[in-house]
Amino acid sequence: MYIIFTTTKKPKKIARKLIVNKYAACVSYYKLNSVYYWDGKLVEDTEYNLVIKTRRVRRTINYLKQIHDYKLPEILYFRVNASKEYRKWVDENS
Repeated sequence: MYIIFTTTKKPKKIARKLIVNKYAACVSYYKLNSVYYWDGKLVEDTEYNLVIKTRRVRRTINYLKQIHDYKLPEILYFRVNASKEYRKWVDENS
């Protein structure tokens, strides 16, 4: 099982596409404040962090790149342990 993190301005749109098309079993998101350099300028911005739970990480990342609203999306992923029951649910739904 994998967890993928990404930031976006359109969390609901991306989350729904991932779920409806069976790329993820669950997507949680929350608002956050970010500070970073982009195109040589310091940016202070409000974004949303998505926490994506899936069994097929490469397939999901490839799709996420296609639907993402950012030119260079942050995509971080980790293999994680989960309870047997939760992992089974994720496997069945992604």
